[in-house]
Amino acid sequence: MVLYLPINWWITNVSVKPAVNQAVPISTNTNQNFNDGCYVPIFDLYDESEKLYMVPDDHNKNCDRNLKPLTELSNGSWRIIQEKKGRTCKARCYELPELTGPLKISDWFPPGPTECEFLETACWENGLFGEKEVYGYIHTQILPKPLSKPSKTNKNLPDVFVILVDSMSSRMMKRSLAKSVEFMTQQFQAVDFPFYSQVALRSQENKWKREVCKMEGRLKSIGVRKNIVIKKTDLKITKEHLKGWKSCREVHSAVLEYFQQFVEAYKDYPKFVWYWSVHLAHNFLMGADRFDKPLLEFLQGNYEMFDDAFIVLMADHGFRAGSPEFYKTEIGDLERHNPALMISVPKKYRDNGILHVLTKNSQRLQTHYDLRATLLDIAKYQPSSEFSNTALLEIPGEKGHSLLREQPLTPRNCETLPIIQDYCICRSKSIDMRHDTKLSNRLATELITYVHETLDSLNVSSLCHKYEFEEVTALNIISLNGARATYKIVVKTKQPAIFETLVTDNEAGNLEFGEIERGDRYGTSTYCTKKTHY
Repeated sequence: MVLYLPINWWITNVSVKPAVNQAVPISTNTNQNFNDGCYVPIFDLYDESEKLYMVPDDHNKNCDRNLKPLTELSNGSWRIIQEKKGRTCKARCYELPELTGPLKISDWFPPGPTECEFLETACWENGLFGEKEVYGYIHTQILPKPLSKPSKTNKNLPDVFVILVDSMSSRMMKRSLAKSVEFMTQQFQAVDFPFYSQVALRSQENKWKREVCKMEGRLKSIGVRKNIVIKKTDLKITKEHLKGWKSCREVHSAVLEYFQQFVEAYKDYPKFVWYWSVHLAHNFLMGADRFDKPLLEFLQGNYEMFDDAFIVLMADHGFRAGSPEFYKTEIGDLERHNPALMISVPKKYRDNGILHVLTKNSQRLQTHYDLRATLLDIAKYQPSSEFSNTALLEIPGEKGHSLLREQPLTPRNCETLPIIQDYCICRSKSIDMRHDTKLSNRLATELITYVHETLDSLNVSSLCHKYEFEEVTALNIISLNGARATYKIVVKTKQPAIFETLVTDNEAGNLEFGEIERGDRYGTSTYCTKKTHY
């Protein structure tokens, strides 16, 4: 069953919920009524049509839960726990001075003192780098650096914890992290944002890495620290042990350990922690299932800390690794463009107005720009009012508005907000146009030509296929304004590749293409080009 829901129906004067496919007017302010013009389909979380794509991804199913590490890092020194004749163990340090810069790896060194935060230990039989690698492990530690005591004002600032699971849609969060979501809702009065829309295709275009760097610079001035974890190794066993198949330990759990070390090391200082799990939910709709238990235990084990902090549980974008068939469905399209977002505010601020406004804003279309404005509001503007100011705030240079404050009294939809039309979750009535063979062939041919022209402009044509149009798998007219029509088109080529975009046929008969998305997995086909750092 699907319900088309005009955002914000429950704060109208309508006394009953809308029936399926029924629209009701939206009221967002007692002094002004208007329609946001944004309709979002609401599906059951366990809709029958989606079961075909629910593939379990449990890395720990057959792991050895009795397996113990052979080495230990504690109090600034590492040691070998289990010695064995003929086995040699060494360690090396990993450093990442800059987020997008090169990773620095030290030489191997014996047991003893180390200030290294990321330490890889490995063991070989028959001497160093002997004939058989038998052990690998990534240890972490936080050795507190001497800091000046926070001022009385800064000491009372709340912690901010962002927990980001890459590629997790809003629906995925509610299914896979059901116990954690329930705990946050009941214990921290966390607010779910079901109408959260990504603004572009990937993490980079959604600006999270870049905005984290900008955010850090703004947060330093008030004494808030950040923590970003990146790990990499070239040893097989170390890589395998972080996949969880044998050791039951995966990257996301190792990072939670590091998270714990950080908050304990700086418990007397206001903190800004950004946890980002890249691969957990990236390739499977059920990928985040195995994160629910450790996340719940982490929240419960640090209850007082989290109860008095801002918590943001979120994703950078929705689920993108599904099949082309999945994304032909309306439910698949929603999973792809509707990332997760849930926010809780510190207990001491839950009765001063910001939680009420946060809840109200959760029922309207929101974007990453608004979340960014919220984080800036927490860091720079709210402290002076002790987090009680709910008046509209226009932050210079920002495209969004804080979720803790009233937002402009104007409609919030794909046209009024800075969301590329291709990725907006608002739905409009569309008409299938694949029966118009002439139109289909024209748009598809021009799209492939545009792809080749784009590759030419990047000077990579010699490295790429010459794509040939095979079929149009989807063509829908989504907007018609006089002689100007906008279509959503999906084209499959013979090579093969699947290209998807919005194309507007303007009044002069010229085509204007939006951002082009690859709808299939292109695997290693991009390895022939140079890496691009965002």
